[in-house]
Amino acid sequence: MKFKSLLAAIAVLFVFSTFAMAQDEINRAEFFGGYSHNFVDSGISSNDSDVEDFFEGRSGHKGFNFSITGNVSKYVGIKFDVASHTKTFDDSIGTDPFSVKSRNTTFMGGLQFKNNMKDGPTVKPFAHILAGVAKQKLTSADFDEDFSDNNFTMAFGAGIDVKVHKHVDIRLIQLDYNPVFRSDDTTVIDDTTVPPTTVTFGRQNNMRVGFGIVIH
Repeated sequence: MKFKSLLAAIAVLFVFSTFAMAQDEINRAEFFGGYSHNFVDSGISSNDSDVEDFFEGRSGHKGFNFSITGNVSKYVGIKFDVASHTKTFDDSIGTDPFSVKSRNTTFMGGLQFKNNMKDGPTVKPFAHILAGVAKQKLTSADFDEDFSDNNFTMAFGAGIDVKVHKHVDIRLIQLDYNPVFRSDDTTVIDDTTVPPTTVTFGRQNNMRVGFGIVIH
């Protein structure tokens, strides 16, 4: 019995030591920071053609993207991602000058798929699926009120990291489809500077691209 108990103890120690070695072979945590450019689809329609033309199509918002990933296996990590992008629009509606600052900030979490081995390849493609909240705000000195909204958002993306040091990668590119699921919400702007205007905010089909540094 003592011999069997000894064998069982040795087997348990072997399993735990193998597991610990496997864990040591994986980059347990990953930190990314870099520049991000979001091509924001306004999703805005209006009864005023000047307003609709003002927001028509996509606009480039500049900003940053940070993420933290805890790797739970060779190929899977749990990721938290935050990004913020801004743009100021300067134009005119009719003969009146008009300026609006747009800010789009997202807080998302999900899964990342990547080779997380410490002795992995130099070129490391990755993909992720994220979901969370988009906090959006429009501010303007031309109106008395600001417009802000929180909505469900997702990111489906992929990219390429290149190892330059055992603890540092360069993220050459990251591409994301980043929809914001806004329900159709209509607001009437009734301000002394412009006639009453109806503005409807719908779903956005945004695209973001970025690059930066990964530390693990």
